[in-house]
Amino acid sequence: MAYEPIRPAEFPWFRYDGCTFSLGLMRKLPGRRTEAVLSGHSASEYDSEAGRTAVAS
Repeated sequence: MAYEPIRPAEFPWFRYDGCTFSLGLMRKLPGRRTEAVLSGHSASEYDSEAGRTAVAS
């Protein structure tokens, strides 16, 4: 039961696919359960005008 990166089909807040970290890790457990370990990443989204990830207040 190895951990795998969480890769949602749609995640409009942040372009995570080009980064060296993941949004978190998950693994499948017996009984059709899953376990997720989150990275703690928050408060940012991809800004298409700036061409980069930004934190907006």
